[in-house]
Amino acid sequence: MNSSPEVASRSRFEMKRVMPYLRDRFPFLESSWFGWIYGLVVFLNPIAMLPQLWGVITTRNIEGLSLTMFVIFWSIQTAVALGAIKTLDWKLFLSMFISVIETATITGFVIWIRYL
Repeated sequence: MNSSPEVASRSRFEMKRVMPYLRDRFPFLESSWFGWIYGLVVFLNPIAMLPQLWGVITTRNIEGLSLTMFVIFWSIQTAVALGAIKTLDWKLFLSMFISVIETATITGFVIWIRYL
């Protein structure tokens, strides 16, 4: 596998061409209705995690929870939140920030209950 700077530069160049191409092929991405749907959908991640968080807090039952998986979730959510800052996407940032807090809380409870 060739990982020379020239190949990496060419890959970045190609993606800079592909993304505008895709945006042009999906004109609805600029519509107001898509903005509303996107704004709602990005909050599905923190909403989906609420039952897990509530269950851990109220029952202290962590059976079946993988600490490794929650560390991976936290890493992904943190990376996406930082990407949202870079692209100035406040909806995505807020969604991932809430998710990071939820994941950190669940992870903290798992560590506390399992190891302390």
